[in-house]
Amino acid sequence: MKDFCQGILHGKVKMIKDYCFGYEYNMKNAEVKYRWKNLPFKGLDKYVFNHKGQITEITRFDENNKMVWKNTLTHNGKDYWIEQSIYMPGGVSEKTICRLNKQGVRTGHEWYLDIDFEGFFLAEIALYFYDKKGRIKGVEYYDTEAKLSRTEIDRHDSSGNLVETIERDPDNKIKSRLLDKFDKAGLKTERIIEYCETNPHFDHNKIVTKYDNRQNETFTKFYNRKNEIVKENAYEYIYNDYNNWEEMMVYENGKLVEIIRREIEYWGES
Repeated sequence: MKDFCQGILHGKVKMIKDYCFGYEYNMKNAEVKYRWKNLPFKGLDKYVFNHKGQITEITRFDENNKMVWKNTLTHNGKDYWIEQSIYMPGGVSEKTICRLNKQGVRTGHEWYLDIDFEGFFLAEIALYFYDKKGRIKGVEYYDTEAKLSRTEIDRHDSSGNLVETIERDPDNKIKSRLLDKFDKAGLKTERIIEYCETNPHFDHNKIVTKYDNRQNETFTKFYNRKNEIVKENAYEYIYNDYNNWEEMMVYENGKLVEIIRREIEYWGES
């Protein structure tokens, strides 16, 4: 299923309702119902935004309108969230709390788990490192015994796009490497996926993406290591007067596999 937030959202969106076989989106607080071609209706996703356009809540409901998953995000007035909580009625929930310095910048986070409602316990600690332009250039992850478990190194281009991510194990051996390319609008056009032999391999290691003039994806091609196409997705849209799409048709290798409809409610609408 495509991320409903792909591309640029125009207007002061408040909610989206997203339904699949349709997806129906309602962007005043955004809901998303979805089902697949020739399958019965499955459920609803609801997205809630604040006045800055930041997502503050995502809730998934089943076909009986019962919550199956919920994600809440707290922001501190900047361009990023500082606390995230995930709830699952089945028994597992988690929480991520960011550490901030005196300037309100995130310096790391603590990740907590609650299994079978026995209470949260600290599962992981992360420390962030920034470059001179204030961009995260590296993250160190530690277990509850303060032992380093892995590291992540990020590299940005002159426009601030994240073009390389390298993950290493505690012995400094590379576990994975992602290489991304962007166009002048800052849209990701290509991704190269490199894994070491100890990690599972996908059937593809390169993804190439094209966009329309509204910055929504139109084609995504997946290539294997022989540079052969193993899968191709295409997307068609119907737009409203705000230039936000209200219907998206998803094709996989030429076959229609999903129809997403969304209702969008904007700030200021009655």
